[in-house]
Amino acid sequence: MPVGFVTNPNHVEHAVEDHPERPERLEAVLALLEQCGLRDRLERRLRARAPEIKIYGAGAPRLPNTSCFGVPGLAAEIQVIALDLAGIAVSAGAACSSGKVAPYHVLGAMGASEAEAGSAIRVSLGWDSGAAGIERFLEAWSALYSRSARGTPAGEPGGLISAGGTTK
Repeated sequence: MPVGFVTNPNHVEHAVEDHPERPERLEAVLALLEQCGLRDRLERRLRARAPEIKIYGAGAPRLPNTSCFGVPGLAAEIQVIALDLAGIAVSAGAACSSGKVAPYHVLGAMGASEAEAGSAIRVSLGWDSGAAGIERFLEAWSALYSRSARGTPAGEPGGLISAGGTTK
């Protein structure tokens, strides 16, 4: 039997009907759909906050718990550090490249420039992620985005340093 993800609420009925002997399947499918809804909510809110954001894989079949996005000029390293200081763990690379700081090759294969790949972060939702966690992330990321968009001068509180080492 093929294995796959159900990422469309219209497909839930078929997934359950195909295996009525496995009620736990319904619970698993509903959990995946909830994560997909949370991911989509996160991405909608990010787009509303930062219209220039690039969300990689949007509109394509993908994992329901993962979002990869970037804002031109907002270095991934800056985002990772700022969010870490806010108690939020994200990644600036592919899941298979832990500890590496170079932009990952997957985005290049998707047509992203080196600069675009250098601004991309990956957010993964866990089994216990919920609306409150999404709101907490959005609050922390929005504060970071606001500081970068204002272009706070060097030496002033809130000034950001780009990946190239220059102050924004």
